[in-house]
Amino acid sequence: MFYPEQRPFFLEGQEIFQTATPLNLLNTRTIVDPRLGGKLTGKVGDTTLGVIVADDEAAGLFDDQNDPRYGTSAQTVVGRARYDLYSESYLGAIMTAREFGQEHNRVAGVDGRLRFGQMHRLSFMAVGSSTQNETDGELSGQAVEVDFTRQGRNFGYAASYGSIDPDFRTDSGFLPRVDLQQASGEVSYRWWPESFLMSWGPTVTYMQLYDHEGVL
Repeated sequence: MFYPEQRPFFLEGQEIFQTATPLNLLNTRTIVDPRLGGKLTGKVGDTTLGVIVADDEAAGLFDDQNDPRYGTSAQTVVGRARYDLYSESYLGAIMTAREFGQEHNRVAGVDGRLRFGQMHRLSFMAVGSSTQNETDGELSGQAVEVDFTRQGRNFGYAASYGSIDPDFRTDSGFLPRVDLQQASGEVSYRWWPESFLMSWGPTVTYMQLYDHEGVL
């Protein structure tokens, strides 16, 4: 389940760590009980930078006191860089790492958003992960998302594609499911009667979802 962040420390500047597509690589709720932490955000010229580090005591709160990880903490590090190309357009990079004893999850990749004219937008992200834990052993996988939209006053359309490998993990983010390949398209038209009804019109959406074995 996803719970929105409410703690002021994590809310301030959180837009810097958001990526161009819906895949959530940083859910600060995964940092449950930080013993200490720090955050640095800022902008140098056209480059926006952000870093978060935290030492989370909650990871070692096991019922079994004989567990070798009992009482230990997990370390989270997040780095973000974004370079502004022009209005509403940028290229970015992001990395997250969560270390807990001998276990780890590391994610890194690139994303971007490009505006073409006044109505067309292209957003993309490509990331890879490396994971080691007691449950799954060693895993590595990739995730890719691409979205193209036209946002006009009347006519609009959108197309998107996303692929998440079965072995992709993001322990610092929020990922409801893996092992999917999803493509979707949408066409819409709006009328603006300038009366008590602000706008109305039809929207047609099509989506298909497969796993990586080709099962619909």
